[in-house]
Amino acid sequence: MAGRTDRSVLGNRPPAESPRRPGMAMTPRDVLVSPDSRASPSRPITTKDISDMNQTYGTMFARGERFKSNVEMACRGGVGVALVIWVTTVPGLINDTMPRAYNDVQLLCMVGFWFVLTFWKDLGTTVRNAVQAILGTLVAVLNSLVLNAIFPGGAKNARSNGYAPSIAWADIFVVAFLLIFMNVSDRFRTFGLFYLAMFMMHFMNPESTAIFSRNFEINWNGTGISYLLVCTSGCVLAILFTLLPYPRLVSQSVVAECNVTAATVCVVIEQVTEIYLGSSATSALHSKCEKAADGIAEKLKELESRTELMWWEGFDIGRLGSRRHLLVRFVALLKKLMDIVHGLEHAARVEEPVEGGLLKELTPEIQQLIASMSATLVGSGGIVDFMSDGDLANHQVDTLLRRAEQLRREVHAISRHYTGLRVEGGHPTLSIFLLEEDYFVYNMSALAHAVREFAMTVQKPAERDLQKEMESTLLDLVDPTATRGNLNFVFRAYVAYMVAFFAGVYLFGYDFLLPATIALVLSKFTGSALERNLGRMQGVVLGLVLPVIVLTQLPTCGGGAGTWAFLLLIFLFIGLC
Repeated sequence: MAGRTDRSVLGNRPPAESPRRPGMAMTPRDVLVSPDSRASPSRPITTKDISDMNQTYGTMFARGERFKSNVEMACRGGVGVALVIWVTTVPGLINDTMPRAYNDVQLLCMVGFWFVLTFWKDLGTTVRNAVQAILGTLVAVLNSLVLNAIFPGGAKNARSNGYAPSIAWADIFVVAFLLIFMNVSDRFRTFGLFYLAMFMMHFMNPESTAIFSRNFEINWNGTGISYLLVCTSGCVLAILFTLLPYPRLVSQSVVAECNVTAATVCVVIEQVTEIYLGSSATSALHSKCEKAADGIAEKLKELESRTELMWWEGFDIGRLGSRRHLLVRFVALLKKLMDIVHGLEHAARVEEPVEGGLLKELTPEIQQLIASMSATLVGSGGIVDFMSDGDLANHQVDTLLRRAEQLRREVHAISRHYTGLRVEGGHPTLSIFLLEEDYFVYNMSALAHAVREFAMTVQKPAERDLQKEMESTLLDLVDPTATRGNLNFVFRAYVAYMVAFFAGVYLFGYDFLLPATIALVLSKFTGSALERNLGRMQGVVLGLVLPVIVLTQLPTCGGGAGTWAFLLLIFLFIGLC
């Protein structure tokens, strides 16, 4: 191409060397050597060390932290369930003065069941799960309360209350359809359908011995209220075990992952720059940058969802709310940077490799600009430090502002130097021969400007409407006007649930377990549902068979060594399975 010849002539001087000078800011590759930006790496990472950024993510996030997190979650969950079981074995602890939810061993065991379904690795997810579970249970309880106000006692008192089976069937048809059709969360739908099946079976069974509240008078020993207390107790216990012995917050992991992701973004910027400078313009580097961009895009989506979970940890009140909004802004900044980098990477895909040309003259300045951006983002006293601490001292603020000003000066210097080179080469105005160079310099300026603008405004508090944000978050759980699930899922789920309910009524003598099981295994995605439900089936089989095998070998479970062996079995089962 003619453009290539002109650029070679314009850039015929040898590129200046750019050794790392003492005091120069750490490069993004240095940050990846040590996620702690204050540590000094023994050597910079080579291109071979970061040959595949997608695999780097797997190493950083899956093999180390995920394993540690899963082991800790298993230990906390095992202790929680063992505590529930231990309460049922202490003589005299359960008595008739307590509500039925706490003096019935079977109901107490359900506390452990709902604890397992609610508990997760961090406080935000656990609180969200708990709210969804309680709301779903509350819908079923309120439905039962209304029906028992109209027909007190249900079918077993049909002679005295004018019970109409058609009303009961219409209720189950409508309420089940709404829970499946409306845009409610999975856990909300699961708990709602589970308890709807249980309460409606008792209500329609003429031989039921269940007790329910009547005429809108709350009976604390009634079935509906008892299970609401059971569900709430399991959820509260799950939240408690995410706080003890120390809290596991979403924000802690999000800040750490933002640090590594930001450093990785800087590495990709450096690699794309190498393509334009002509030092490593190979198809392998193109492929590497593309894979890295895809991996970062997926990571940023995950970080977006996790910053939403942070709302449940502090309801956007106080310092936690300020940190969450700052993280939301930072993730948006990283997305903006990656949009620019993605455009640069695709624009560099030409038939002939980029030879550098004018850009080789700018190599030292460009490398220094990338190092300055990296230091501003993830260096000591940088933006990530501010998000970790929640605040910066005056001298740290001054440091951040100085770095922002340094970015402005470096961009101005690059622009002035590049303009001089254009004039020297006979292209003082826009030229088709320098389109790639113009595009690169412009986008490098855009990258630096985005980082500089964020650094200058990072201390300014954002205006927030807490009430509006709370309403928006809660409506995400139950908003019937939002985008609904596909009709295929609604049809499959509704037909399966109602067929199971019919079978429970007419084939199994008003047994709710079949529709309740359907409620637990419903999923909008068939592939994930199959894998998840097979795992659940394995868990059920192990949970039924393994304890029986072990208990046959124990002398007694009424106290002493037998009780402790049983608790150890529970702990190991929850922890390892």
